[in-house]
Amino acid sequence: MGKRILQFFIVILLLISGLIIYAYVASQKELPAYCSYDGSFGQYFTEDSKDVNNEEITIKKTTYVDSSTLNAPENILVIPAADGTENYYRIEIADTQEKHAVGLMYREKLDIDSGMLFIFDKPKPATFWMKNTYIPLDIIFIDEDGKVVDLYENARPESEEYIHSTENVKAVLELNAGAVAKLGVKVGTKIYHQIFEKEEEE
Repeated sequence: MGKRILQFFIVILLLISGLIIYAYVASQKELPAYCSYDGSFGQYFTEDSKDVNNEEITIKKTTYVDSSTLNAPENILVIPAADGTENYYRIEIADTQEKHAVGLMYREKLDIDSGMLFIFDKPKPATFWMKNTYIPLDIIFIDEDGKVVDLYENARPESEEYIHSTENVKAVLELNAGAVAKLGVKVGTKIYHQIFEKEEEE
């Protein structure tokens, strides 16, 4: 009987050791964006993300992007201010599932003239959150004509509050908090970017 008890404890110790080693190895890998408890992905998610529950997206932790390196035509976006002046932003483009998942997570700095534009294949309702996002942001929901349909100012870093669009949107723009107030952006403001020009030409 004593020998069996000893064997039992040895098996338990081996199992515990294996779990500790597995947990350590897993912690050294890049973080997956997938959140299994609600089927959501990273910073951006929609209901249809539940169709890919078994798919993992790897987050590449980028802490800063120099906006002066964003020189392609797709990186240029114009926001007219309330006084009529045109404000040029050098933006990063998030147009894939992986980029949607990562968004501006883990950024430690965002240049004042920079931001990120999330682009969707077709207009749809969009929901964002700020989990693992360290910079306060203004979130601008834009329809396929480039018009602002919803705004959310000063989204709190690392908040898990869901931020929804009330209408279908073609794109969502994230800027440093305070940009909306500074420029006087409001529902109906026209945002200029090549994706909206293409929509108009069709």
